Amino acid sequence: MWFRVSMEGHREFTHHSDPDHVSLSYRGRTRYIGGSYSSCSVQIRAVRLSDAGQYHFRFETDQPQGRWTSPDTVSLTVTDLQVQVHPARLGNMFALGDTVFLGCQASGCAAAGRSLALYRNGLNLGSYEKWMTINRFEQQHVGTYTCRPIPPQNVQSPPLSMALGYGPHMESNSIPASFRAQLHLRGLTYTDRGQYFCVARNTLGTARSPPVALNVTYSPQNTHVVVSPRGDIREGYHVNLSCVSQANPPVNRYAWHRIVGDKVLAKGTLQNMSFPSVRAHSAGQYYCTTWNRHGYQTSPVSTLSVLYPPKNTSVLARPSSVVDAGHALTLTCSSQANPAVDNFTWHRLPLDGVPRSVWGARSGPTYTFSEVGPGESGQYYCEARNRIGAHSSPVLTVRVRGRLKVIALASAVGVSAALITLTVAIMISKNMHRVDLELMENVKKDAPPITEAKVQSPAPNYITVHYSRVPSVDQVNVPSLPQGRSKEPKDSSSVVYNLLSQQCH
Repeated sequence: MWFRVSMEGHREFTHHSDPDHVSLSYRGRTRYIGGSYSSCSVQIRAVRLSDAGQYHFRFETDQPQGRWTSPDTVSLTVTDLQVQVHPARLGNMFALGDTVFLGCQASGCAAAGRSLALYRNGLNLGSYEKWMTINRFEQQHVGTYTCRPIPPQNVQSPPLSMALGYGPHMESNSIPASFRAQLHLRGLTYTDRGQYFCVARNTLGTARSPPVALNVTYSPQNTHVVVSPRGDIREGYHVNLSCVSQANPPVNRYAWHRIVGDKVLAKGTLQNMSFPSVRAHSAGQYYCTTWNRHGYQTSPVSTLSVLYPPKNTSVLARPSSVVDAGHALTLTCSSQANPAVDNFTWHRLPLDGVPRSVWGARSGPTYTFSEVGPGESGQYYCEARNRIGAHSSPVLTVRVRGRLKVIALASAVGVSAALITLTVAIMISKNMHRVDLELMENVKKDAPPITEAKVQSPAPNYITVHYSRVPSVDQVNVPSLPQGRSKEPKDSSSVVYNLLSQQCH
């Protein structure tokens, strides 16, 4: 058997009488060529750099002392020569005019201090320390290259073949169909129109064909409205609506429409519709229609939104701007704005005209008094604000009628009337008492003495006094009674009496 000791210290059997013991790296590459007695040679084919090392011979018998290993070893050195080429190309094929570098690389026993020569097709090209340069690769450089040591020995590198190739190019217009790449387009659409070209590429280069135009005619496609400028559009901006469409042949007719409620209004026949100074009333939904000789298409509806600050701001009082104290009062602020009003501020000016600070800020458009009082009388207005600006309403005057004053006045009038009635009643009672005394004095002078008799006191008289300009049927005008016997009336004002029947007992 033959073996060598690996770097790891294991025996690698190059040859063994039992083939199963031969190491995998040597199987099929070794053959025992020695005799039975004097020769014990072994042959290694396809030598590798890894085969270099110290080899031992050993034999074993069935006797206990019948084992022996040679004390001497056989040293195997391996020289590896290779032709190197730069740059690397697939199949070592180079284009005409390429720059190529060639060199010899030695490994193993020939690596250090050995001179190497480069050969092409068996012709010695000389020795090169590093690289042989081919500045312009041509047909003469095509061939098989090898490396050999100097002086020549029975060893050389594996051959390396170099070939001349070329990148894609058009040599003639008569290219066989089998070499022509083809593109098949089925179900053509408008997106297939354009310029087409092909690109040929290999390891040596790339070539592109001249473009070929493919013209596909079709009716308008992808019709849509483009609003310029983009983003927020405010009142006063210059706005342009463009009708954009793809068509071949090009569009030759346009029509603009605007949707207003249930109506559709025609707005123009040009591709662009402009608003030099757009206003709020121009906002709305627009669409356009395009035509060519193959057909037409209508765009989706596009909404033009115009932003503007609050306008037409007003205040409404419910139930009325004149309200009795103690009743509910609701003030409503209304305004037109885009975007919608996001803040309402209420202001109040008293009726005396003296300005005051802001009365209050509210998040909604209404303000309610559950029970309004006289102190709420004044001039009211609201301010509506959005992110564009603000606007104030005209002043609304609110008057609150005081219920407590009416009650107090009515009470005062009632008390005054009662006092007057009581005063008149007292005066009438005094005058009637004087008349009775005068009549009794006249009777006493002419009548005989009268025996005393118990006479029951008459019942008191009740008189109700009314003030009136026109007497009724049951009313009598009675002048004021004179004082003493004078005929002159004390008071010339007329008093109306209602005579009540006297109750007798």
